Amino acid sequence: MQAITFPNAATTLGSSAYYVSRFSPVDIRDNLAVLFLWKQELLELYALSDPGVARMKLQWWQEQIFLPVDNPSAHALAHNLFQLIQQDTTLSESVKTMIKETDRHLHRQPYRDIDEFRQGCENFGGSFARLINTVSSCRTETRDLVVGSYAIAAEWLQLMGQHIRYNIRLIPQTMLDINAIRFEELLYENKQQQTREILKQLYMEIENKSTLPAPKRSSSPLYKYYRLRKKMMDLLLAEDFDVLDQKISLTPIRKLWFAL
Repeated sequence: MQAITFPNAATTLGSSAYYVSRFSPVDIRDNLAVLFLWKQELLELYALSDPGVARMKLQWWQEQIFLPVDNPSAHALAHNLFQLIQQDTTLSESVKTMIKETDRHLHRQPYRDIDEFRQGCENFGGSFARLINTVSSCRTETRDLVVGSYAIAAEWLQLMGQHIRYNIRLIPQTMLDINAIRFEELLYENKQQQTREILKQLYMEIENKSTLPAPKRSSSPLYKYYRLRKKMMDLLLAEDFDVLDQKISLTPIRKLWFAL
């Protein structure tokens, strides 16, 4: 079975995942590359035009990753995740939680309110952060959830235009109700300024009610990842959340600087 190594499709030169992995200890780079590829595979399911096919593929992933020990998957990513789980069984629950939250999105289930949104961030982002910390031999569970939840919220906001087009309902329903706008209207040309104001409101909820650590330089891969996402969030605010028709991103040189 071919081992997944750094760099790979999810850790290409210039990406945030590349710099997080590149400036982490050599002995965990390949494992980080596996985890970033796993997250990418889940998020790419959103782009499938048929949600039924996307859910079937998600179910296939779950089956392949958790095959019996004596009959592991022949798929490279599933097999590499399987091997990581065998080395540390605490990874299993985090992988399953990420799958469960992705399934919710693929069923087009909206978050009812900001508390449900936060829980969704914790389920997906917090679980991913725990995966990173586990393979990095860092055990700080409370910070895992806080940092990971914030990081995925930043990613969701960065790609919100795409998510809305894919009918992935990440904006809490109560925020839409308060602003008297339907999900289907968010990308209408005459509604885009209002949509950007809603994204700013969501940003304020994330920033004001998160007990976040200072984004200082750190040798921890998770804190490198968090620092890059925090700087991305700052950029989104500076650009007035103009993400509906374009992708706003840090330049590679800024990613390099923040990951050091």
